[in-house]
Amino acid sequence: GIGEPVESWPLPLPEVNAPYELTADDDFSKGLGIQWQWQANPKKEWYTAENGALTLPVLPCARGESLLWYMPNVLTQMPQTRAFTMQMTVTLAADGDGDEAGIAVMGHDYSALALHRGAAGNELVLYRGKVTARTAEEEGVLRLPFAGDTVTLRLYFEDGGTVHYAYELNGQETLLDGSFPAAKSTWSGAKPALFARNTANRAGGQGRFGAVSFECL
Repeated sequence: GIGEPVESWPLPLPEVNAPYELTADDDFSKGLGIQWQWQANPKKEWYTAENGALTLPVLPCARGESLLWYMPNVLTQMPQTRAFTMQMTVTLAADGDGDEAGIAVMGHDYSALALHRGAAGNELVLYRGKVTARTAEEEGVLRLPFAGDTVTLRLYFEDGGTVHYAYELNGQETLLDGSFPAAKSTWSGAKPALFARNTANRAGGQGRFGAVSFECL
């Protein structure tokens, strides 16, 4: 009741033996790690994470536009360092043309690299996105034919906010032409991300992601 004493603690607080560090890597062996954030309140049907793999189904965006900025089921995390690489192996289990899965850096200026099922077969597509006061705009700036359903994707996030993309096949890395600016988001800074979608905004197949690893640059 009113007037009752409250608990108190001595100051300064006792030292913590080991400061807590959030791990950016995730092998999905224990589900989805706490370092990940969705672009909206999460739903169970957006993913499965088990047996060392993350599966993201291709789902239509309720807004009616398949733009990464508007998709609630884009999986992101806050960077733990100012400069880093992120990489993982992606398998696209496409159900039709337009299905794709890949990596991105989200913000008001954003970019992405996806393994995409096109009308003539699979290809790698590099995207640039821009958020304006009224809407978001997105374009494919590079397309490369790709023979296969599985590829290792990598992004380089440089100190200062410049992003480069690369892919690796049979141990050989290919750095893609072009660099992209990273910019803050509405409520946070730029964030690396994983996604699966259909560019025509249809339900489709799925993207399967192996262990995600980060390294400081």
